[in-house]
Amino acid sequence: MTKLSKIDAAPASQLVSVNDACTLLDISRATFYRLVKADKIRLVKIGFGSRASVGNLRQLIGGA
Repeated sequence: MTKLSKIDAAPASQLVSVNDACTLLDISRATFYRLVKADKIRLVKIGFGSRASVGNLRQLIGGA
């Protein structure tokens, strides 16, 4: 299963960790946080951790 097919298979409301999002998008953590700062990716805080929704990642890569 490729990285993009994992994004396609997951429900849009599913939340993934920053590390998982970086792996799925094949980008560095620094680039991920640049995208957050540019309002391209929205984070959800859960306790001390941050999560991104799969739906938001799909929009970023154009898979809406």
